[in-house]
Amino acid sequence: MEFEEQLAMGRGREADWRSFLAEQRGLHVVDVAKPSDDDRHGGPRVRVRGGYLVAPDVLAVDADGKALWFEVKAKSVPSYRYSGRHQGWWHGVDLHHWRHYLQLAERAPVYLVTCEQMTLPHPGFVPPPAPRLPNGKLDHHDFEKHLVPGPVWRAISIHQAERMGREQTPWPRKGGSGWLWPLDAMTVMPVEQPPRGG
Repeated sequence: MEFEEQLAMGRGREADWRSFLAEQRGLHVVDVAKPSDDDRHGGPRVRVRGGYLVAPDVLAVDADGKALWFEVKAKSVPSYRYSGRHQGWWHGVDLHHWRHYLQLAERAPVYLVTCEQMTLPHPGFVPPPAPRLPNGKLDHHDFEKHLVPGPVWRAISIHQAERMGREQTPWPRKGGSGWLWPLDAMTVMPVEQPPRGG
């Protein structure tokens, strides 16, 4: 998938989540996803003493006036690791953003939300062992053919993801690091999808 397609998919899912919070949960929702002009990453941010923090995509306020942050990720597929100590299904974020979200969580709860376009055929699904490619290496993407169409929404608090997760290096984006947490630690959310197109 091209970058522009990924960006459009991500923004569409952020809009879906804002609608869910406002229409189904009754929260007041602030759209903070407008990119900052001077931010090279093009994402939202919060000004703090001495600089800024990268902000999650959505800020909402509940009936008691409590602020809640939501980082929303549109994922084509969840990640799967076939072997080793960390075998299983995972989701994650860039470590740089993760560290900023943890600082924001000192003031208000932060939740990590994913929308999987393709998802597990049933809870607890474990794909069969990965076959070998012609070059002899394992096909680490073989699990994808067993997935079924979503979308499925999942959420987890940043503190639970911190307790259950781990740092991952290398990270697919720019060779940096990320923070991963197990998919089965996340709660499936009953987000009704608005009609698309037309």
